[in-house]
Amino acid sequence: MTDRLIIGIGNPAKRDDGVGPAVASSMCRLGVATILHDGGLDDLIPQWAGYGRVVLVDVSCSGIAPGTVRVFDANVVKPPAGIFLRQGRGIDLAECISRARKQGLLPAHMAVVTVEGVDFSDGDRLSSSVEAAVPLAMAEVERFL
Repeated sequence: MTDRLIIGIGNPAKRDDGVGPAVASSMCRLGVATILHDGGLDDLIPQWAGYGRVVLVDVSCSGIAPGTVRVFDANVVKPPAGIFLRQGRGIDLAECISRARKQGLLPAHMAVVTVEGVDFSDGDRLSSSVEAAVPLAMAEVERFL
């Protein structure tokens, strides 16, 4: 088992919410373990158990320019509350990371890469600004790994 893991979070049937899985799928060429996680985040913590270096890729919805890529080192700073979607997910990603931190379940190295979304309607295509940001997000994932 590799010590590195990429988790692409989101629902590809909700346009920009699918950016996490899109980025993670594109990273398979690195030979790194990859999980596409479109379910509730309540069960996310066990997914990274046993990995030392984890990158979570998710869409953000904070009102900044669509397509903006941000990186948070989850071992150093908490991702801002309220920037992640909750649609059908229960808790948001910031809450999930906070719970893991309190329980001592964060991996030794964890990054969160976000791409700001704009369209969460039904459909399987990313908006043009989010699609254009995918290579930038991929570069950030690769830099962390």
